[in-house]
Amino acid sequence: MPQDPDRTPDDARDPERVNVVLVAGGHGRRVGGPVAKQFLPLAGVPVLVRTAERFVDLPGLTRFVVVAAPEEFERCEELLTPLGLPLAFAPAGAERQQSVASGLAATEGTCAIVVVHDAVRPFVRGGEIVACIAAARDCGAALLATAVADTVKRAIGDRVHETVPRADLWLAQTPQAFRAAVLREAHASVATGGLVATDDAALVERLGHPVAIVPGQARNRKLTSRDDFAWAEAIVLAEERRAGTGRD
Repeated sequence: MPQDPDRTPDDARDPERVNVVLVAGGHGRRVGGPVAKQFLPLAGVPVLVRTAERFVDLPGLTRFVVVAAPEEFERCEELLTPLGLPLAFAPAGAERQQSVASGLAATEGTCAIVVVHDAVRPFVRGGEIVACIAAARDCGAALLATAVADTVKRAIGDRVHETVPRADLWLAQTPQAFRAAVLREAHASVATGGLVATDDAALVERLGHPVAIVPGQARNRKLTSRDDFAWAEAIVLAEERRAGTGRD
């Protein structure tokens, strides 16, 4: 009988083994149209593919779990198989938290690190992924984030209530990387409760585990609106012009 991955002892985990959970179950309602945003093209290539490409050369990667609607599994497999990633699939849930839990259940019980990333953040850099993993090995959990640059106002209704000091404020991104045991504990702690968090680091924080911040870059934006996609298309086209490359 296969061993329950939640019960895999620490000394049975391979310290070099990394699994990625790519959350690709969104419907993209803010973008509009019949096509989910992870399948929309950027300069002719689906966002899902452009994001997954960032993980192709990741050291230690032994499983790449794509969390998507079951009816999209075949489509995702056709798009991603040419990249040579060690693919696996898990069904998306109604909420992001449920989707990550589903993807986590599909990871290897012997992996040491689990990396969670949004399928619609195609501009993360390979060095940033590696830095998050290194910080997670050291601290137990880590995330990419950018320091808040603008003045922050707290409002009541449509009136400013106060100005919030921004010196210690960060905007969380993905990837977020965790020792596998830490992330499993965090999700197990809310599996039967009503708590819904907007990212996995919040679940880890709730248990009192430290979470390291790895400085990221504003370009690692989550694509959620038509304006985001227009901006991203311009970025990709400019990069391809500078590199003198293009895609058929």
